[in-house]
Amino acid sequence: MRSLTEPSGASAVGMICTVLLFSSFLIAEAQTGAITGRVVGEDGGGLPNITVYLSPVTSNRSAASNYQPETVATDEEGKFRFTGLEDRLYSVNVTYSKGYTYRPVPASERIVRGPYRVGDHITITLVRGGVITGRVTTSNGEPMIGVQVSAMKVKDSEGGPVRDIVSGRPRTTDDRGVYRFYGLAPGAYVVFTRGGMYGWPISAYEGYAPTYHPSSPRETATEITVTIGGEVNGVDIRYRGERGYTVSGKVLSAAPATPNAGTSVGIYNASTSFQAGTVSIRSGDGQNGFTIVGLTDGEYEVIARRAGAESDEYFTSPPRRVTVKGADVGGVELRLEPLASVSGKVVVEASPGVCESEHKPLLDEISVTARRDTPPPPALILLRPYQ
Repeated sequence: MRSLTEPSGASAVGMICTVLLFSSFLIAEAQTGAITGRVVGEDGGGLPNITVYLSPVTSNRSAASNYQPETVATDEEGKFRFTGLEDRLYSVNVTYSKGYTYRPVPASERIVRGPYRVGDHITITLVRGGVITGRVTTSNGEPMIGVQVSAMKVKDSEGGPVRDIVSGRPRTTDDRGVYRFYGLAPGAYVVFTRGGMYGWPISAYEGYAPTYHPSSPRETATEITVTIGGEVNGVDIRYRGERGYTVSGKVLSAAPATPNAGTSVGIYNASTSFQAGTVSIRSGDGQNGFTIVGLTDGEYEVIARRAGAESDEYFTSPPRRVTVKGADVGGVELRLEPLASVSGKVVVEASPGVCESEHKPLLDEISVTARRDTPPPPALILLRPYQ
């Protein structure tokens, strides 16, 4: 049995083969082309009506981007089942729904979830997510109604830095200026108003710099610790109302005919590496242009990155240093270049005296990983939602 949250146990191989007993259930599932599983809570009880997603994976172990995932909902006992599947590798994930999130696993026990193949039975363990709530007011203490607030995860449950930029769907303040996040994974977060950051400007506040809790720029923002099922109240933001500046330019490709749709452009504080904003170039955008708004005075590095639409090839641009000082900055050109690749061949040799399983492994189940000796630069940091 494979688990999305528990490490797989190691099995000892003796000199004399031991007869392996396979349950008739797993054999039947392998023959009918099914992947089954169960979504449970901390107490082991099944969680009903949780949406589960299944997608075939590509050679780099990521879900195929051009494939519409199959979805099923768990039954009253938390069980789910995908049938009629081809004999290939799949990713299986759940949505962060009903306030639940994946159970955190210590780094020493952490393993990669999946991929999975026909015949696997998966256990997914979820826990109650945390809550952050507070109020957004003007500098005069008046409630700000209908403005967007975001929570960005900056540390994991063990206090380690988060390399992925995890910032989910923003919340909107009500008529009291109150917002509320729920279903947050354990860790540390910074909370801020979306003053145009990430390309989602706040109507009347478009172009203003983001304000972080309590009333700060990113560098001095207070981090909020979230625990399993815990609630943090009073995370208030007094909006600074600082007019920001813009950095704009265009992205150039190594091949002029290559479309840049799907390219993301990020801007980072040059001294702290904090992300100050990001935008995406959409299909049809003229001249491959980008504009990042709501920036304060300072030194920044601007980087573009894009994944190949039909292959595993990735592109990034060398960082461009820009200085914002009392005015907008324009004319920044970023040239995408392909990242280096490492290739080779895996040979599986026969092992005399070792029992062969009836559930023979596929060659594409073998994972080859290249790991950096140093932390990745901002260009390799990904933006992904937590819900």
